[in-house]
Amino acid sequence: MSIPLLLLGIVALFISAIMLIVSVIKKKPKKKIFLACIASFILLIIGSTLTSKAEKEVDKNLPIDQQIEKIITNEMGKEVDGKKTIDSIKVDSGIAYMKINTNANAGSERELLKHAAKLIEPVSKLKGVKVVQLTFLVPMSDQYGKTSFERGMFINMNQETLKKIQWENFDFENIPNVANLYDWRDSVTKNN
Repeated sequence: MSIPLLLLGIVALFISAIMLIVSVIKKKPKKKIFLACIASFILLIIGSTLTSKAEKEVDKNLPIDQQIEKIITNEMGKEVDGKKTIDSIKVDSGIAYMKINTNANAGSERELLKHAAKLIEPVSKLKGVKVVQLTFLVPMSDQYGKTSFERGMFINMNQETLKKIQWENFDFENIPNVANLYDWRDSVTKNN
């Protein structure tokens, strides 16, 4: 429904604009044409808004790992620094395991917690998910400058914890306090 509405808005705006230009050239501006332009523009905005919302919705008929993939790519994008954002996704015995690559700029604890909340909430609501285990892999450099992606943040929340969280009012900075398991590596530099 949203894509046809978007296309209708584009066509109507185009036609209305042409009619408005013609009426101005003939020096007979008409209120109706101007109003049609405004209505077309509003239709275009509504259509594009509905289209962008539809793109972010996850198809419940997809396999659960593909639903999780869609949730992650909607939040984090498909690539980070030329590397796939998703390192791995696995759902086994109700446990959703997610390993996600991040870049150094998004590697602050606060930023990762913000992303974590936006990922954990929808994944926890998927049918069959009882535990969410999220690992953010961040670029780490050793003393010689060799960089590799290693665990920077680890979050594990079980079903009991997930049910307690009221996501609409939840402060993502409380994740370390409510998670069943939480680990944050403070430094992005490791010494070997």
